[in-house]
Amino acid sequence: MPEAIESFQMKYKIIEGFDQALDNKLNDCVSGFYNQLTSLSAFVGPIIGGALFDSVGWRALLNYLMLVNAGFALFLIIFNCGPNVFKKEALKQ
Repeated sequence: MPEAIESFQMKYKIIEGFDQALDNKLNDCVSGFYNQLTSLSAFVGPIIGGALFDSVGWRALLNYLMLVNAGFALFLIIFNCGPNVFKKEALKQ
């Protein structure tokens, strides 16, 4: 959540501590959004997991989830870490 608040402050050029009411409202909105996503995933996750378990079985489901997690890890490595690596290599040259 701190990263979401910080990116919102950077995008809209909000100075932290300048307007306490705005800071409180921003914190409340980000916290509410986070809690909504957590509640939604707690509701939808078991439904999808149960449907996949019934349709493909336990072993295939674990293989599928392993591939999904590996895909997410690859996505984060490429799009989160990758640009920083390329910037550092460009600065060296």
